[in-house]
Amino acid sequence: QTPWATKDDLDQIYERAMKDGKYTERGYFDVNEEARTCHGEQVWAQYGIIEYDAIASMLEELNVTASDVFYDLGSGIGNVCTQVFLNTPAKTVKGIEYVPS
Repeated sequence: QTPWATKDDLDQIYERAMKDGKYTERGYFDVNEEARTCHGEQVWAQYGIIEYDAIASMLEELNVTASDVFYDLGSGIGNVCTQVFLNTPAKTVKGIEYVPS
């Protein structure tokens, strides 16, 4: 299946989301760079950016249909959800993020 939204399209969406500055207050992470943070004594969160091609490969394997609901736990600014929403027929796409931004 040919994706409706290309990597360049999603890069533009991501750049617009990052422009207002509130997402960079905690520091910016480049593609493939990860960081860990601690919330409380025993709750750890690991985060980073998943690249377009990795998401595209995952979607090819999943074969998402119009009756599927897709959840992204730890969705960050929503780049995975955006790509799934724009490039699959999924009935519903939801992202849940714990770390405040």
